[in-house]
Amino acid sequence: MNMDHLKEWAALLITGLGLDFLALKSGLVGSFLALAYEKKQSARRAAVSIASGAVLAGYLGPIAAQFFGMEGPTSAGACFLVGLLSMRLVPLIFARAESIVLAGFTALKTGK
Repeated sequence: MNMDHLKEWAALLITGLGLDFLALKSGLVGSFLALAYEKKQSARRAAVSIASGAVLAGYLGPIAAQFFGMEGPTSAGACFLVGLLSMRLVPLIFARAESIVLAGFTALKTGK
């Protein structure tokens, strides 16, 4: 497989997942920068953090850009910030989701 096929496959995967390529790249850079300020992590954990930051920016970055009225190339700034903050956002999102699910189960169990 040559580099052109790899690029084509990656582009199809990114668009197939509904990700914006500029948002993904901006989030990737933000995630790399955030990693520089994190405590020492294993290579595996660092790779997951970078990938999750890029994907999070790919999905949430355009939403944040629209919320702040950013269009075109300036929207990359919002995506960069999502990637940069992703190592803090992901644990908060999971904690919030867990509390919502637990509250739902408690309500079902108690009938309220």
